Amino acid sequence: MSNNLKTIEKYAFSHSKIKVIFIPASVTFIGEHAFSHCDELTVIYVEAPSKPDSWDSLWDYYKEES
Repeated sequence: MSNNLKTIEKYAFSHSKIKVIFIPASVTFIGEHAFSHCDELTVIYVEAPSKPDSWDSLWDYYKEES
């Protein structure tokens, strides 16, 4: 992802086959369920030292609980 990226919209990667994602510190907003149903996603690298308040509380929800 670009270091100029500011927003990841809700459901942006929903149902994709991504396995790893790097989220740069420039991202100030991530919408709900941005990674929902990404069953192959195993690693999320977040450059920010902590979750920005503007990220949706469900930003990292990506798998259905069994």
